[in-house]
Amino acid sequence: MKLRTKYFLYTTVIITIVVTLAFAGLYLMMPKYYTNEKTKELNQFSKKVKEKIDGQEWNPTLEEELTTLSVKFSFSVELTNEKKEVFYASNAFKIQGNPQRFDLDERLVEDTTSGETTEYVVPVNQARGEADSFLETEQKITFKNAEVAYLHVYYSLQPIDDAKDVLFALYPWTLGIGMLIGGLGAFVYSWLSTRRIKTVIQMTEKMQEMRDAQLITVSGKDEINDLAQNINYLYTSLGNTIHKLDQENHQVSELERSKAEFMRSASHELKTPLTALNSVLEGMIHQVGPYKDYEKYLAVCQKIVFEQEALINQILQLSKIDSVTSEVVSETFMLQEIYEENFLVYEVLAKKDQKKIIHTIENFEIYGVKEDFIRIWNNIFSNALRYSDEQSTISIKTTANRLELFNQCQPLSETEASRVFEPFYRPDYARNRKDGGTGIGLYIVSQLAKRNGWQYNFKASPDKKGMVFSLEF
Repeated sequence: MKLRTKYFLYTTVIITIVVTLAFAGLYLMMPKYYTNEKTKELNQFSKKVKEKIDGQEWNPTLEEELTTLSVKFSFSVELTNEKKEVFYASNAFKIQGNPQRFDLDERLVEDTTSGETTEYVVPVNQARGEADSFLETEQKITFKNAEVAYLHVYYSLQPIDDAKDVLFALYPWTLGIGMLIGGLGAFVYSWLSTRRIKTVIQMTEKMQEMRDAQLITVSGKDEINDLAQNINYLYTSLGNTIHKLDQENHQVSELERSKAEFMRSASHELKTPLTALNSVLEGMIHQVGPYKDYEKYLAVCQKIVFEQEALINQILQLSKIDSVTSEVVSETFMLQEIYEENFLVYEVLAKKDQKKIIHTIENFEIYGVKEDFIRIWNNIFSNALRYSDEQSTISIKTTANRLELFNQCQPLSETEASRVFEPFYRPDYARNRKDGGTGIGLYIVSQLAKRNGWQYNFKASPDKKGMVFSLEF
């Protein structure tokens, strides 16, 4: 069953129950309330009449005043003597039906037939056999001549019985009108309420399929609006999570591709020199041509072995970086401290190659893995020494959160500079030099910098006289 139908049925049932309970309460409580109120009025009227006639002389004037009061307040009054004989009666009860069933004197009965209903106006003392109930009070009074009389004040409860009959007759009509008006109201209310819910359902169906759905917008500040806002938040959070997962999947794919490419490059870098080594050794074993000179070619073989050892060590370092990423501990350390610990080594290496170091060091704090920074610094300084021109100058400068190293050399093109951080990439002039590196040092630098969140750059100097490596913390 749809929610709109439920709203309609529930509201209709509630209206029916409320109308029924209201009529039942009115039907049951009204007689008691009416009787209590009329009893109070009857006692007050009886007291007022007694005060007016007690101690007075009975005469036509007093009788007229008593009749006027009886008509004004709608009470029936009787005065009887000590023998219970009525000598005064004001007003009379109106009863419906045949007077014969009340054993009344027809000479005292007045026919007030109107339409289909016949009413008989009967004196009070003649109506005591009537089936309808009435209220009565009796008080003893004494006239001026010491004559004792009894004051009887009556009030018929037939009006409340008539009212109950009217209520009972009106109930079906009132219930029908109430259900009609309530049903229309329930239909409009259910339509307005479910319209917003239907909007939420339509939008969530689009969200289910992860289509480009707009966020849910509903009017009001009730629970439906809260539900829509929660769904919007959930959908936005889910979308962001999916986007992040897509990015991470892309990064993983790129990482796998990079690893595969790295392994191919590493295999090539290892295979070529090993092939050359094998050829030299075979020539020496078979004493072919110049390979008979064992001393010369053993030194060549040793050099090849040393180069491959260095390459393998760097590959092992790189694999270690990938495997212990979650185990490294970052800390805060001072740049000046690291520089002073290693400056003597840098200076000795520079003098050996007849190169000069100029440094302007501004001390500042660095947050990251201390061993990573030392490894980065050693790599870039080694590259600067290896690829600088002879008798050139290496400049080291630090400012707030930034380190720059300049070395005079043949500047690289933008394309070459962008590729030096790829594994095993070396510019052509570096490959031709006898002291060319393995092509993996700057790749290690890039991985360590990324792990610590440091920004790095490598580009030609503004005057095109060398290259500048910068590292921002």
